[in-house]
Amino acid sequence: MRVRGGRVGMMAVVGLLACGVPALGQDASGLDGRGDAAGDVAAEGRVAPLRARVFGVAVPEAHPFAAEVAGVFLAADPSQPAPEIAREDAAGAIRRFCAGTGTATLDFALANRAMLADEQVVCRASGVIDVADLRIGTDALVPAAGAAAPRLDLSPAEWFRAIGERSLVDGQLLPNRIERWSELRPDLPDVPVRVLLPAPNHGARALVDRALLLEGCKAAGLHAVYLDAGYEPGRADRACQTLRGDGRVGEIADDGALIAALGRDPAAVGFVGRGHLAAAPNLKPLPLGGVPATAETIADGRWPLPVPVHLIVKKAHLGLVPGLRDFVALFAADAVAGDGAPLARAGLVPVPPAERAAARAALQGDDL
Repeated sequence: MRVRGGRVGMMAVVGLLACGVPALGQDASGLDGRGDAAGDVAAEGRVAPLRARVFGVAVPEAHPFAAEVAGVFLAADPSQPAPEIAREDAAGAIRRFCAGTGTATLDFALANRAMLADEQVVCRASGVIDVADLRIGTDALVPAAGAAAPRLDLSPAEWFRAIGERSLVDGQLLPNRIERWSELRPDLPDVPVRVLLPAPNHGARALVDRALLLEGCKAAGLHAVYLDAGYEPGRADRACQTLRGDGRVGEIADDGALIAALGRDPAAVGFVGRGHLAAAPNLKPLPLGGVPATAETIADGRWPLPVPVHLIVKKAHLGLVPGLRDFVALFAADAVAGDGAPLARAGLVPVPPAERAAARAALQGDDL
């Protein structure tokens, strides 16, 4: 998709330029960037642009942040071609990023984790040698509900009891038969359990499996029961991370689709990315174990479902794609990525100022 527009006014852009980011639209290579040139090197050794526009990919939960930066980018210079930003899960995004260099390949990826060692090997084998992998903020997975849904504040053990495959009843492992929230605690609403989770291919699903299901299973005592029954630790972990299959828990791959499903089932509770939740005023975040999902609790580690956001940039493209250097610099600019700036208002928790300054220096340096 091509991303245009944004919620950022020109005052933010002026502040951005004042804090030292080069004027947008001025590519460091001196190329005008107005044609879709196909070659890397023109006649007589002159460098030609790969293409006219920035080309990248973002995981679905981080796509709102890429769109926000694209809005700043275009507000500063509307004559720039709109960045083209596709959606892909983390593994697919990095796989596409590592496919090689050149006209048809990605300039950047916005992922919910750093590159893995085996992915770095694949990148190098494909000729993608110099890569900048920078954490530019932290998103979070947050339980959310509409006005008609129960206002829940559950511990991981209670979430596991609600959505896990098995229950521990009188020392025996039985299929989960909890049908109403009030069966977990008498003070909870007496309404049916209906929960929507990110699907297994969603980048943040591992958090649900680890921080809710596995940790909740341990707190509820079932993990120890599996081990006592002779399960190997890995098998016990997998048993804890298995969802009930009676239709009370749904799985949806895309945050936008999950939010739409919550709209169709207003009594359900769903887990969505904070960036998407910021754009869904009909949904309200719910706490976890008494902890609210705020910028402070996410930054200091109290929130159990944090999602790091990494900007991964192909250095070889920076001098060949007009506007790319300026575009990626925005992800580390104080006026865009700092406290109270557009990315923070869109739900991204900023990294500490020193980390942002280091990323900014790298993104603006001559070596990038």
